[in-house]
Amino acid sequence: AAAAGAHQAELAAWLPAEPQAAARGTVRVLVRLPTTRISRRFGSGATLQQVRTWVESALPETLHGALGDRFELVSTHPRYVSRAGEGGETTLEMAGLDGEQ
Repeated sequence: AAAAGAHQAELAAWLPAEPQAAARGTVRVLVRLPTTRISRRFGSGATLQQVRTWVESALPETLHGALGDRFELVSTHPRYVSRAGEGGETTLEMAGLDGEQ
């Protein structure tokens, strides 16, 4: 458990600073998990890999071992799916994701 917490802290330290809600080009990402929801703001130039890293760093301990990095990032409007290992350098803007996702 301590090792998982240290790993999550290391991942979180790699993330860019969270932009202010009213900042131009801010995208709010909301992730639905089996037991909870997590959300964070990113600049539109953030990569899908950075979003994945954030999800991994923010997972509750009970889910970290179960999901690890094996999850999809999905937007319903516009429809967009990124599977593990795909599109890591694609930015949110390039994926057509803006505003709230």
